[in-house]
Amino acid sequence: MLNSVRVYGLSLSIVFFSFSIALSAPKWEKIHQEKGVTVYKRDSSLGDLPDFKATTTVDGSIFDVIAVIRDVDRREEWVFRCEDSKVVKRDTDFEVLLYHRTDSPWPTSDRDAAITTRLYEIKAGQEYLAHFKGVKNKLIPKRDDAVRLPIIEGYYRLKLINNHKTHVTYFVHLDPGGYIPRFLVRMTTHEFPTTTLIGLRRQVKNTIKSGIYKEFQQKWNPLLRPVGVAAPAVLPTPSSPFLKRLGL
Repeated sequence: MLNSVRVYGLSLSIVFFSFSIALSAPKWEKIHQEKGVTVYKRDSSLGDLPDFKATTTVDGSIFDVIAVIRDVDRREEWVFRCEDSKVVKRDTDFEVLLYHRTDSPWPTSDRDAAITTRLYEIKAGQEYLAHFKGVKNKLIPKRDDAVRLPIIEGYYRLKLINNHKTHVTYFVHLDPGGYIPRFLVRMTTHEFPTTTLIGLRRQVKNTIKSGIYKEFQQKWNPLLRPVGVAAPAVLPTPSSPFLKRLGL
């Protein structure tokens, strides 16, 4: 009887503890919706400043979206106020050190960053995570004409809806550094994620039409891979602690 009471008490403690964690976890708050893009914010587990995420549906396969995201040198065509984006070092198809510069409106200075990116496979052909994070690297020294972002980290989470539609979540946590006027912070909160995802949808549509990523598609998309062509190497799977740190 005593053991039963102890087990019962332990079970209640576990339930209460789990419930407390659920209540204390940061909650997403919807702050903006425009042109098929919904923007949210929450208190961050990564730092003092809030997190932002935006979601949308892209008309294209999951591999159409991956092809656009991995093409670093063309990000000026669709990422919000991107002035410069270039590969500095490519370790694999999906592991890249890149330089990124954002054109900031007057009276603020441009922001830039050295960023590493990596693609993870959560479920083959159905869910992927393109993670990016600012780093210090001697290959990309600080410049006098831009403010180096102290912190930037985020991801594009891609989920298969069907062979012609993909659900995309864009998450970012950053510290812009330096002085930013309040009005510009408010504007960027809405514009940055919204414009980026609208740009991603447009870029996927344009690149499907142009066929610029045909070779990539034939290698990575099993539905388009020619007979006799070997499948590429398996992508890494994100660890549970890594996903938990990102709030996934």
